[in-house]
Amino acid sequence: MNIVSIAMRSYHFMFRANTFPEREICDLLIEPYNLNGYSNRELEKAEEIFDQGYKTANEILDNLLQEKGNVWKELK
Repeated sequence: MNIVSIAMRSYHFMFRANTFPEREICDLLIEPYNLNGYSNRELEKAEEIFDQGYKTANEILDNLLQEKGNVWKELK
């Protein structure tokens, strides 16, 4: 493991740790799956990563629509 790999891992862990408070209060969190083979340094694969996230979001929203009839939370 080289210094760049260590720095990237540290950044990744710090970024995830900083998002935990927001995760607790969000109404809907969509996290793409099947991204284990990608690194945040692989800019040439950005379109593949985007497509995977877009596909996941559409699947989850379609499931919510079928199960609940609505994907939006009603405001009181």
